[in-house]
Amino acid sequence: MARPQVCGNPRHFRKAPEATRSRIADIKERLASESGGNRYECVPVLSDWFAGDITLDRMFRYILALATAMFMVAALSACNSKSAADSLAAPSGSTVNITEITPNPAGPMTVGSEVKLRATVAYALTSDSGTLGLVVQDAKNKPLAQIVNVVLKGGGTESLEVSFTVPDTTAIHVFTPLSGQGQGATSTVATRSYRVQSK
Repeated sequence: MARPQVCGNPRHFRKAPEATRSRIADIKERLASESGGNRYECVPVLSDWFAGDITLDRMFRYILALATAMFMVAALSACNSKSAADSLAAPSGSTVNITEITPNPAGPMTVGSEVKLRATVAYALTSDSGTLGLVVQDAKNKPLAQIVNVVLKGGGTESLEVSFTVPDTTAIHVFTPLSGQGQGATSTVATRSYRVQSK
């Protein structure tokens, strides 16, 4: 009958406290008894991980601490992402919405065709002034056309128009970003997308 052997670093096993060595020996004997001595030829030694007195309670505390740390990192990352998005938004209370757009996004655009795109955009701006744009990009975010108007505090509608040639791409994306004066990048934006078909 094959006897289970201790795997790992013998030096760590010899340095492990008597309580740990005794516990390992008990595990070896129990495994040998349950398997007829043939299944477990090698029993891992926990002292290979920690050259100290390892208990299940101590290992549980290590695992719990690691899981807690990973959760805190994930939560902090999510908070940072939300804070970054909030910092890019137009002044609080500002909104933007595309109320009408031609061509109709329900129909596809065709590669090589000339398109005159018109959008009616409703906005509300809470800062003294800002900008409202109409931006067209292809599926890889390459700019095709854009126009930017200055808007004043309050609400209203703007009619924006651009022209472009549909490139060899899979989609056309339309954006109407609203930002406060001097803000630059903004996350306050309305969007529409078109599928692109070959000729």
